Amino acid sequence: VYGYSDIPIRARVAGFLEGIFFEEGMNVTKGQLLYTIDPEPLQAQVATQSSLLAEAKTGLAKAKSDLDRIKPLAEINAVSESDLDAAQANYDASLSYVEAQKSNLNFANINLSYCWMKSPITGVIGKTKARIGEFVGQDPNPVILNTVSTIDTIRVEFFLAEADYIRLAREFIERDKGKNDGDFKAKLSLILADGSTFKHTGYINFINREIDPQTGSLLVQATFPNPEKLLRPGQYAKVVVK
Repeated sequence: VYGYSDIPIRARVAGFLEGIFFEEGMNVTKGQLLYTIDPEPLQAQVATQSSLLAEAKTGLAKAKSDLDRIKPLAEINAVSESDLDAAQANYDASLSYVEAQKSNLNFANINLSYCWMKSPITGVIGKTKARIGEFVGQDPNPVILNTVSTIDTIRVEFFLAEADYIRLAREFIERDKGKNDGDFKAKLSLILADGSTFKHTGYINFINREIDPQTGSLLVQATFPNPEKLLRPGQYAKVVVK
């Protein structure tokens, strides 16, 4: 059994874990703050890139001033053509340097934003793999800090032996002749670990493209509604297919 979505929460920058803002095993909402990493080193990088951008803009202003001064002189042949070419080249280089520094500052700001990790979906969050004060985001320290799962619908993966697949596929082809894809859906049921039958039925929504040559089996995935959230990722159940 898997959550309909199982999204790992990754530390995309390295640093010391500064805060945890959720209760383990509870519901979280999309956009909710989950973790914070100490932002000071990355804030310093942003400040450095801001300074370099300001310096590049100063150089650009000087290059533009030089070009504006030389252009009219070149028109009356008071300076050589090579002087004009040099001034134009210096201006173009300064302009490119400013754009490069803008990109570097944008990249530094993006990295800084990774210090605040938010939930990408609404779902149930698991047990944290790191605690406040731990260094995270770089192996061998934790990179994946947690997982958020959507479990109001769950996915169940199971395998069909090659012989069973061939038999069932032939039956399906015979029953489905002349119908469009999707007109026939086999209902599935689940027998849980305590021997009870799950009260909601499911449907196949994915069949793998190939038989696994190592096991001689075919991966099939089904989805089941799970409004009571009885089923959780990692459980095992028997799939019954009519």
